[in-house]
Amino acid sequence: MWNVFLFGFIVFILPIAVFAEDTIFYKNNTIYYNGAINQDGFDAVQRIQRKNQNVTRIIFNSFGGYADVAIDFSKWIINKNLDVEVDKYCISSCANYLFLAGNHKYLSKKSFLGWHGGNIRLKNEKLTPADMNAIFGFSNDCNENILSNISLITQIDKVIDECLFFKKVDVSMLITIYGQVKPAVFYSDRVQLWSYTVEALEYFGVKNIVLLDGNWTPEKIINGKLVTYFELNEIKKQITTDKIIFDAFTFYRNKT
Repeated sequence: MWNVFLFGFIVFILPIAVFAEDTIFYKNNTIYYNGAINQDGFDAVQRIQRKNQNVTRIIFNSFGGYADVAIDFSKWIINKNLDVEVDKYCISSCANYLFLAGNHKYLSKKSFLGWHGGNIRLKNEKLTPADMNAIFGFSNDCNENILSNISLITQIDKVIDECLFFKKVDVSMLITIYGQVKPAVFYSDRVQLWSYTVEALEYFGVKNIVLLDGNWTPEKIINGKLVTYFELNEIKKQITTDKIIFDAFTFYRNKT
């Protein structure tokens, strides 16, 4: 479900022409990255930075790309202590990793952040309380044994690599998959990705968010369909409820 085709979505959301090819360039201490996340793009960024040691920020317009490259790219951003800014859109692996890697994370009034899953991919389309608690436990030490009862369709080494990244940035892994607390049918008449409010992002551990225009009001309707924005109170309630259900189920199972 979550491997959606995003090009049409990008065409609709932007009041500018979609980039015909990847455009990566340097200007005024800033690297501009417009396009898919791939190794060629990451290599180009590194070459630019080597020639321009005064780079302090990378500005992204990207609908995502290769997760493994994005994680390596994000680690590099952290090591260089760079800021990240979202110009128009940052979706999928751009939101999962690159946005979170910035020392400061800049959003304009209409910057769009979108998630539709990470390296933890489940056979079940909906997160259960057991899944939620297992992922919580796994994110603490990246011990693959904790995920033994979860039906994954992703190679475990990729899941561990993602877990180690989230430990490095001190953000909950749930940020990449929380939208799957809703069943697939929930998104049938909605845009098939989700986003969060600033307060929800901070709850997951995202720090140093800077609103360049003083507020953040990204699009709520795309191509006639509603974009799902998860809010802090809903997330806290869901996580608390799932823990109660999971603990009760575990207690009952151990008694029988």
